[in-house]
Amino acid sequence: MGGVRKEEYKKTMAANKYVKRPEKLKGARDTFERLTGRKARPVEQAGMFQDMTDLEKNRYRALVAKDKKNKKSQLG
Repeated sequence: MGGVRKEEYKKTMAANKYVKRPEKLKGARDTFERLTGRKARPVEQAGMFQDMTDLEKNRYRALVAKDKKNKKSQLG
């Protein structure tokens, strides 16, 4: 029985592998900036960003824009 669930889990993980890529990339860059205290390089150089589809790139840009808007409103 455990083998069946293991195979089912592998299929589910393979199907969901690319679902949250924009969120993962944004989280990784935010963590890098928080821990190192310096700005990350332009996102266009990131391999994960280059592999993304246009839809995923647009979702990433929307996340960044939303984050910038929230930071501005908190400061001023």
